[in-house]
Amino acid sequence: MKKALIIGSNSSSSKFDNGMVIRQAIIERTLRTKGFEVEVFQSDLKLKESSFDLVVTLSVRRIGLAFRLANQNSGVWIDFCDSWIYQRFSWNTGTRLNLVGFIECFILLRHRTKMKHCKVTYVSSFDVEFDHVLHRILSISNPTVLKNSNKPISVKKSPVSSRRLVFVGNGKYFPNILATLELSLLIGPRISSKNNRHKINIYGKGWPRWMKLLPNISLHGYIAEDELYLSS
Repeated sequence: MKKALIIGSNSSSSKFDNGMVIRQAIIERTLRTKGFEVEVFQSDLKLKESSFDLVVTLSVRRIGLAFRLANQNSGVWIDFCDSWIYQRFSWNTGTRLNLVGFIECFILLRHRTKMKHCKVTYVSSFDVEFDHVLHRILSISNPTVLKNSNKPISVKKSPVSSRRLVFVGNGKYFPNILATLELSLLIGPRISSKNNRHKINIYGKGWPRWMKLLPNISLHGYIAEDELYLSS
């Protein structure tokens, strides 16, 4: 049986039900349906024990590791998922992610000659098109789309009378805390006026109670997805 190794990101390896955890599960399921025996990377994996037909990485920062674990006959699959340029260098990207982007840019350029032989995937055609400059620089000729779901989703317009700002996430995931602080203290004051004060509605479990003390924040706790997205 063919063997595949998945090297996840810090986010996809977490215990939270976030987008990258779902993405890694979809890739693992896709490989199994193609007849692969799948192993997920562990930090104690020894390089000399690696013998894989395919090495998959969901993290730009672990591309070098993917090439080290792949032998001469192994294929390498890089899943960017979302547009890398949009994540790191769009107008609303913060300074911290800009810095990460510059670090990852160095990694991408360092492995430029190897990447043109890799399988590269994204979650949507929009993300593929947004990264067309990156593909040209790295000589990536055929990026493809691997959707998170093949099932058509029909969502009707919410019946609420007014538009709201909504943030959905697990409060125990520290980057969500940082994002909420930024929404409350930096973005909230910029989009609010004396006559129109916007509240940021936070949904999800695990949020600390002190978040209620932040300006412009309204905590709602956990709510089922069908009620959150379809009815409210």
